[in-house]
Amino acid sequence: MISKLIKNSSSPTPDSSQGHPLNEGDNPRGIYPPHGGGMSADADKGEVSGLKNIFSFSLLIFSLLLIAACKTTDQNEPMPPVISLKSLSKDTLVQFADSLNITIRYSDVNGDLGSSDPDNNTLYIKDSRLDSADYYHVKPLSPPNSNIKIQGELTVKVRNMFLLGNGGNESAYFTIKLRDQSGQWSNEVITTPVVITQ
Repeated sequence: MISKLIKNSSSPTPDSSQGHPLNEGDNPRGIYPPHGGGMSADADKGEVSGLKNIFSFSLLIFSLLLIAACKTTDQNEPMPPVISLKSLSKDTLVQFADSLNITIRYSDVNGDLGSSDPDNNTLYIKDSRLDSADYYHVKPLSPPNSNIKIQGELTVKVRNMFLLGNGGNESAYFTIKLRDQSGQWSNEVITTPVVITQ
C-alpha cells in the first residue's frame, strides 16, 4: 500500500486532452467534492446572509422607534417659542397721526402661546428711545391644552408715535419678544429703524 501511495503521488497527472481522463480513484488533489457535501459552504453563506438581513432590519426598526420616542418627548417638554421679523407697515411716521404695524413670524413646539386672560400681556415691545417697554395682550393661538406644534404670523399695532425731543424728526427701532404660558421668553428680534416726523 505504501508503494501504491508513492507511485500515485509521484506519477504525472494524466492529461485529459491526450485521451487520459481522470478517474475518481486517481484524484490526488480532491477535485471532486465528497458525496452529500457539495452544497454545505453555500448553505452556510446563505444562513449568514439571512442573519445579517434580519439584524439590519431589526436595527432599522429600533432606530425609527427611538427617533419617534425622542420627538414625542421633545414635544411634551416645555420649549421656548421662536420668532422672526417679517415686516413693518411703514418706515416714516407722522407723529400722533400714523400707527406702525409690526408683523412677526412665530413657531412654538408646545403650542402654548397667548392667553384668554386680557390682563395677561405676553408680547414685549420696547422703543429704543425709551427706558421701559410696553406689553401687549395676545389671544390664544391654539386650542386649550392642545400641546401641538404651531406656527404663523402675528401683527401688532403700535399707536400714537410721537417725538420725544425738540427736533423735527427722530429715529427709533423696536425690540420684540414673546412669552409662552409656561413663562419662557422667545428670542429677541430688532426691527429696522423708522423715522418719526412732525
